[in-house]
Amino acid sequence: MENKMTRDELLCSVCNKNEYRENLRNPFIQGGWTVATDAHVILAVPEEESDFIGYSYIDKPDVLSLINAQCRDFKELVYDDLLIEYLNLEGGFDYADCRCTECNGGCQVDYEYRTKRGDIYHMKGECPVCHGEGIVDLDNEYSMKEHCLGIEPDFGLTIPRIKIILDTMRFFGKSRCMMLKENRDYGTCYHIRENEFKLVIMPIIFT
Repeated sequence: MENKMTRDELLCSVCNKNEYRENLRNPFIQGGWTVATDAHVILAVPEEESDFIGYSYIDKPDVLSLINAQCRDFKELVYDDLLIEYLNLEGGFDYADCRCTECNGGCQVDYEYRTKRGDIYHMKGECPVCHGEGIVDLDNEYSMKEHCLGIEPDFGLTIPRIKIILDTMRFFGKSRCMMLKENRDYGTCYHIRENEFKLVIMPIIFT
């Protein structure tokens, strides 16, 4: 279970990459925790364990009620078993289905710049459609039921969520973790709580 991530890389991997959710693009401090979230998953580590400081509290979501919610035991997660499930799902996922048609998956496109004198210059830059990722609508594809690890009839772990769980367990050296269950009005949340971190996985609606 070799770990090659730093704590801050782990936190940043959970942050939202969407340009329209700027308030979630960096970890932030709240209630003694350093929190990273993409609005679907929350990872919180004790504030004193992270190097992130000085991020504004303004316009940050209140996550304390979620990470401290009352839960009940639900299912044990075994790292080695979860890794096998992840590799099987990830290996069967056809990324070509999500290739950006604007850059054909190349991440960059040609730009033309015309000066006031009429000179024309060409350069390559980040594709504005996929934002340099080479893929589009990946979250929607990942969220399809057949690409998920079924936990309950109405809930499955998507490939990116399984990866976050694996990365977190690996970083903190956890070979086993207990997944907890919390029922909310809008659906069920699933939690993993250890002394070193809290992880919340929020409901997903299959499309």
